Parts: sequence; structure tokens; C-alpha cells
Amino acid sequence: MFVLLPSMPRSVRSFPRVVPSCLVSALVAASTVLGAPPSARVLVISIDGLHDVDLANHLAAHPDSALARLASTAVRYTSASTVRPSDSFPTFLALFTGGSPASTGVYYDDSYDRSLWPPGITEGPVGTEVVFTELVDINFGTLDGGGGISVDALPRDPKRGGAPVWPHDFVRVNTAFEVVRAAGGRTALCEKHLSYEIANGPSGQGVDDLYTPEIASYNVYGTSLTKSLAATEAYDDLKVSAVISQIGGHDHTGTGTFPVPTLFAMNFQALSVAQKAKSTSDIKGKSIAGAGGYADGFGTPGPLVAEALAHTDASIGNILSALGQQGLLDSTYIVLTGKHGNSPMDPARLNQAIGVDYPGLLAASEIPTAKVTADDGVLIWLQDPAQAPAAVAVLRAGAGSNYAEEIFAGAALKELWADPATDSRVPDIIVFPRPGTVFTSSSKKIAEHGGGAEDDTHVGLLISNPRISPLIVRTPVSTTQVAPTLLQLLGLDPFLLKAVVMERTPVLPGFEALQVASLPVLSPGKLAFEPLALAYTANGLKGLQLTETSRRTYILQRSADLLVWQPLATNTVPLRATISLEDPGTPPSGDFFYRAVVAP
Repeated sequence: MFVLLPSMPRSVRSFPRVVPSCLVSALVAASTVLGAPPSARVLVISIDGLHDVDLANHLAAHPDSALARLASTAVRYTSASTVRPSDSFPTFLALFTGGSPASTGVYYDDSYDRSLWPPGITEGPVGTEVVFTELVDINFGTLDGGGGISVDALPRDPKRGGAPVWPHDFVRVNTAFEVVRAAGGRTALCEKHLSYEIANGPSGQGVDDLYTPEIASYNVYGTSLTKSLAATEAYDDLKVSAVISQIGGHDHTGTGTFPVPTLFAMNFQALSVAQKAKSTSDIKGKSIAGAGGYADGFGTPGPLVAEALAHTDASIGNILSALGQQGLLDSTYIVLTGKHGNSPMDPARLNQAIGVDYPGLLAASEIPTAKVTADDGVLIWLQDPAQAPAAVAVLRAGAGSNYAEEIFAGAALKELWADPATDSRVPDIIVFPRPGTVFTSSSKKIAEHGGGAEDDTHVGLLISNPRISPLIVRTPVSTTQVAPTLLQLLGLDPFLLKAVVMERTPVLPGFEALQVASLPVLSPGKLAFEPLALAYTANGLKGLQLTETSRRTYILQRSADLLVWQPLATNTVPLRATISLEDPGTPPSGDFFYRAVVAP
């Protein structure tokens, strides 16, 4: 395999000053991203529900906040989008596999698989709902889920003799946690459901220190955590305490002595709860004044959203203080994002679709469904996939009452996801309704995620380190690009992630200005990711063609492992011109990589 990786950050142990080879656009400044510091680590923080406009408004209103401190030394991506459907499970996996549902095989935390047996069944016809929500806990009413996941709630796999399918068995590609752990690093994760053990990946061994307190549980006062913002904030505090313990060289309980994780991650729930709830209660369950959601269509926070952002900001400040106290700020890259947003933000666009019954609607036309999942998007698995065209016709005819706006089936669905005829997990139909629609049984819910609307998918994203000069990148990016980027920052090969190879997922702009590869489906000389760089083979020589917007001198380097780089050639790119850097020798056998770096 011939892979060219220009602008891969240099190690500061080899070079005193590092600049990327910036030829993607004028937005990428020559001194934006420095090389990975010794013993680098990455902390990924997801503020679930964080829209880009939430982040922008908060930075403007609170210039002395912890988030503003992060942004002051960060590359910030203002056009970042999650995968669709925007349910928490596929959006979480996007961050840590580099893949969409097409490669991970995970479309929702409540989905369907035509190839599995139902829980407790080890013979007979296949096809079952696959639930990885709190319902798989032994007892989701308690913070520890009753002590674990109930094996009796798990589907069974005929190909493995009826073995239970744990969440980590369900994901089809490996995770960044597995890659980091295999390289000798320590990994840790704090997330909202026990089913997030899916982060362990197919090996089942990706996360050293896994802490998954159940968000659907009740506190000591009998208050549902998601019905009380104060209770949710107290819940988030547990995970913050866990991360601070890990920073201090302990596990999430604060005991033992362990290396600080090389890759660790956590999520905040308070903002999402504040966005979705019409009102809230105190920590003891008593109703209190204060509206959830937003005041207008400009993202002006309502009282609960403002409180949730303030509490989350303070918590992030505590994490930054802990890193500083341990002398780890300079060696830690912080990725801050939202797994998903929530829709709608504008209260005037809210359409509570109470009582809309997709299974009943289709059944009335003699089109039985196997499974329907609906939040603010709708995933439909039919008992007979051949009825998909008829089902689409019914939905389109009733769009005025079922609120269907975008309907994907057949070729349109296969182009964006995969083929339900060959993939047992793919819905037969995916519906994204009129923006602002929430399928609910309660008028108390004013926002949701899982669909494909702008407010579902347009999330905040930045990567911060004290040595980064601030930069705003407006080029559209995907949260799938976080996974290869975090491996890049750790000096690990992004192509160790299967989904990155399958989907050709590039790293984020500014950390790898170019990523051009000739993978099995791309013969040498074909353009892969960047229109301004070209990997090619000519007369037996491997090369990289660069097009510059300013006059700079580049060194072509080659590596077999992305860690040790051998200089090969030096050339200067004239202003607004194109040159080729070629490997004059015979490269080693096997996989090898090239990059072009700006000469010191």
C-alpha cells in the first residue's frame, strides 16, 4: 500500500519548531499545529446536545469561561456535523471508530437485525429487535444498573451457536480505544449507559477503566435523573470526579495507582436534558420555575440551558485545573464536541407529533413492519423488504399528517448508508421529518435527536492544546474525522482503524493538511482526499504533487511506521505553483507512508 501523509506533525524531540505543510487553503496557518509532545494524551469531552451556535454564543457572552480558555488555544471547526441518524450510539462510535453506520453497522441504540435470534431464543427463524438502551441493565433504576447488563436481554447469534451478542460484539469495526491499548497506552471512558461498553470494540478489551453510571436511574430521593436538571448535574459531577481521579493517577473510583490514560473520554448530559425538557424539578423531585430549551431561533439560552452550560463550563474548568496541577496541560490535547445536537432550537418550529403511528399507518395498507424507531427521525424495518416501494408511496401520500419530508429507500438509501438486501442491519426506509418535529407521547418533550435536521447534526467541535495558535476552520467536516485525528496526535497510524480505511476518513484540517492514499480501491495516481495534492507513481518512482499558495520549501519524508521519518528530498514550491516531490530510491516492502513538511 502506498500512502502519502503530508504535514504529519513532527516530534518535538527531533525538531525544535514544527509547522504543517499548509496547502489546503489559506485558512490553515503555517504555525497552527505543533508536533505531538512527549507522552502526549488525548481527552475527548462530549457535551451532548452542544450545537456550534451554543459554543459560539457562550464564547461571546463569557470570554473568561473555561470554554473560552480552551478556544483561545484551539482549532475550532464551525461547520462540523455528526453522522445520520444522529442517535447517541452511532454518533459516539463516529468519534472513536472514524466510521458512519455503513461501516460500524450501528444505526441506533434501539434497532433491528435480520440475522440474529431474539433474547433467550437459540433456534428457529431469525430477525429481532436489538436494544442497547437502559433496558438491557439488570435494573436500570439504580446507578450501577443493578450490577451489570442482563444476559437475558441480549440477542443471540446463530453463527456463534446462540451466544449472546454484547454491545462490543455488535460493532463491526475496531475502536480507537483498542488501537491505543494495543500500542501500550492506558484507556478510560465515562459514559451514560452500561451499554457503552461497546467502546471495548470487537476484542472486548478496548477500555481499561470503564465507568458507565446509568443516566436513566433514580437518585436517593426517588427522582428520575433526566427529569431534574439538578439531579443530572449531580450525575455529571460523578463523571467529572472520575476523570479528575484518572488525571491524578488512579482509576475512576479514586483508588489504585495507574498511569494517566493515553486516551480518555467522558460525556456531559445536563445540556441535553435542559434542551429537551419543557420544565424541571429540583433534586428531590419538586417542580421549580424555569423553562427548558431556547428563547428564540438565534440560540439564546433559556434559563435551564443557561444553567446547564454554566455548570458544565465550571466542571470543565475543574478538569483543566486538575491537568494543570499534575503538569499535564501542555501534553494533553482536548477534543471538545457534542455527539449530537437536539432539534428544534427555535421554539416556534416545534411540532410535537403526538400519536403519529407509523406502524399503524403502514399496517392499514397491509404493509406490516418488523420494527419502527422514532424520535425526531424514523427508521423502518419491514417484515417484507420487497414492500418498501409501496410503503414509501403510503408515506408520501400521507406526508401532511405523518410529517415525512425526506424519505430514503432503495437506491437513495444505499447511496448514503448500505443495502438492506445485503446488510442485515440496514433499515428498509429512513424518514427525516419536517424540521422541528418530535415524535413523542408527551407534550413535556420539546426537543430530541436521532434525525438528520441541522439542529440534530451541526455540533460544536474544537481541539485545544496550550501550544496551538487559535484558528477557525469553516470547511465542512465530520465528527468521524476525530478518530483518525486523535490517533495522529498520539503518533499512531490512523489506518489502524478499519472504518478509516473503509470510508477513507481524513484527519481534521490543520492537523493533517493533506491525506492522500492509494488504498485497494484507489490505484496510485488517483486523487483521494485533497484536490490540491496528488499521490502518484511515475516510471517506478513514488511521489507527491503539491500545489502552494505561497513560496515555501518542503522536505519529503518516508516512514514505515509513522513514527520514524527518513528525509528523501527537498524542494521549494514557487508562489501559486505546483511541484512534485519524488522518492529517488526503492522503498521498503510492505506498507509505507510519505509526508511533506515545511523546512525549518
